[in-house]
Formats: sequence, C-alpha cells, structure tokens
Amino acid sequence: MQAVILMLTILRTVAWVPGHQHDKAEQFVFQSEDELAKVWQADGQKLAEKPGADTPAVDFKKEMVLAAFKGQCNSGGHSIAIEKVAYSADDKGMVVIFRQRGPGKDDMVTQALTFPAHVIVVEKKEIKQVEWLDADSANGKAALEALRTAK
Repeated sequence: MQAVILMLTILRTVAWVPGHQHDKAEQFVFQSEDELAKVWQADGQKLAEKPGADTPAVDFKKEMVLAAFKGQCNSGGHSIAIEKVAYSADDKGMVVIFRQRGPGKDDMVTQALTFPAHVIVVEKKEIKQVEWLDADSANGKAALEALRTAK
C-alpha cells in the first residue's frame, strides 16, 4: 500500500524581521505559543508584559508555524522562500521544500547586512520528523519530482 501524501496549504505569511540571532541558516517548527515566543524574543522582537501579546496571532490548537532563516548575507538581494509542505499521515513525517536566491552578478543591491527569512502558518499536524530540503539540491529536486508524479 502506498503512503498518502497531503500537500499542506500555506495559510499565511508571518511578518518577521530577523536580527543577529539568525546569523546562520536555521529552520524551526513552532507548535506552541511558548516555542514561538522564545525565538521571537531572542531575535529582538518585542514582547509585551503579557506573553504572546506582540507575537504573531496563531491558533496553535489548529495551526503551526514553519520558519526558514537564510542566515547573515553581506548585501541585499538575497531571499529564502518555503515553496511546498508535504505531510504523510502514515509515518507522521513532514517535508518542507524551500528555495534560496542571491543577487545576480549585475544586480544593484543594498550594501548592508541582511537576514532573509520566510515564516509561514500551516494547518497543525502531528509530526514525528521534519526534513527541510533546498529545492535546488539533488534531494530537493527529487522530492519535487516525486510530488509532481504523485498527483
């Protein structure tokens, strides 16, 4: 019997301006307000006296947050975007496929340190493992092809 793979819809994007906390590439899955608030505050975002007051509005009973940080870049023109989220109910595994971009050789860009990030909200699922794949890597390309042919 073949595993059933569900494509999760990106419900919305969370506005997050990363700070120096994410000077290296990192990925997170937040399944609770406490998990999100801890990284949110460590990254220099404001937290009001009431925990969660300034964190993004997420209903953690129904939703979870996926965050991809590219790390410190030496100029503007860099980005990271979560493109696909696949979930297998059979083994409770999730695959998150993201794509990183850099400026072209002739692009005029800001000469400042930047910290590209993409933070999204998806339907909450019970997960045991998460695999993050760069869409341009061999594994990422194979995963994208497998998802295309599974339809």
